[in-house]
Amino acid sequence: MDLRTPSVVTPGPAVAAWLAVLVLTAASGILAGPATAAGPVPASPPAEAALGGRLFADPRLSPDGRFSCATCHRPDALFASPGVARSPGRDGRPLAVNTPSLVGLERHGPYGHDGGGATLEAQIAGALLARNEIANPSLQALGERLADDPVIAAGLAGAAGDRPAGEGVVAALAAFVRTLAPGEAPFDRWRRGDREALTPAARRGLALFRGAAGCAACHRLDGARPSFRDGRFHDTGIAARRWRRPLAAGADVSAGRMNVTGRPADRFRVGTPGLRTAASTPPYMHDGSLRTLADVVRYYAAGGARHDGLSPLLSPFPVDAGDVADLVAFLVSLDAAAALRAGPAE
Repeated sequence: MDLRTPSVVTPGPAVAAWLAVLVLTAASGILAGPATAAGPVPASPPAEAALGGRLFADPRLSPDGRFSCATCHRPDALFASPGVARSPGRDGRPLAVNTPSLVGLERHGPYGHDGGGATLEAQIAGALLARNEIANPSLQALGERLADDPVIAAGLAGAAGDRPAGEGVVAALAAFVRTLAPGEAPFDRWRRGDREALTPAARRGLALFRGAAGCAACHRLDGARPSFRDGRFHDTGIAARRWRRPLAAGADVSAGRMNVTGRPADRFRVGTPGLRTAASTPPYMHDGSLRTLADVVRYYAAGGARHDGLSPLLSPFPVDAGDVADLVAFLVSLDAAAALRAGPAE
């Protein structure tokens, strides 16, 4: 793909942002098309995904031109916000939850830590309308504003068909996100038969992951290229711990899945995240409260934050410093970008 701009054209901020998204995603090796996973994926024409890539970093997505999807989901950082527990919202205060990576979400649903987005389109629309995020008054207003750009208007007309322009924007963004598949990681090569793809530490970590640590009970290894999700919601104790210790910003992240279902039994339950970008996107947990992967391992080894309602899948397991390092090595082996930084297996 030639991403050069003709010398007679000076790209505006929106076009420059679009080119940056394409360059950064291509350089990261994640524009590989949908990853292998279970479940149907809506078909999207290539032009629709290309339009979504153009819109993703366009600040005109927000009424005041301050925010785009890329504000929190950074293309240079696997579409997450590494190093930030909770990204700042429009008012400067941290949002209620950690910003997850968008890589590998194409067949994962429901979306969001509480599963509030039944579809990827619904999740994206929610962010476009949320008062402390992109804050459009309506999808109609968003579509009308973007349609003032003749290039975007033509793209929407071609991709959206008879849909209102605002719905076309949502569909284009969803089509783009569905192209963000994780690159091939050492774990994938090992499963295909390359016995040298995993380090000895990673192989020991895999044995713990499947065995004594019990990680695979939720982070499933199903399929040819597993996402390490189970599509379910669990009380891991993190939300309950937050509820006991009020957040400085005043955001309530304790309700979890109950935000959606209204069922008291779902309080504190959050969705199982994938692990394909975990090594590259700290901090961890839905509230960003654990700084490193080693902290996560130690938290679960201790059995989580004990309280009534804690998932019965969690129970303490003995680990020493070597076990923690081995589990972390295995998690790094799932992340193509982290593995590139780490170098070849020993």
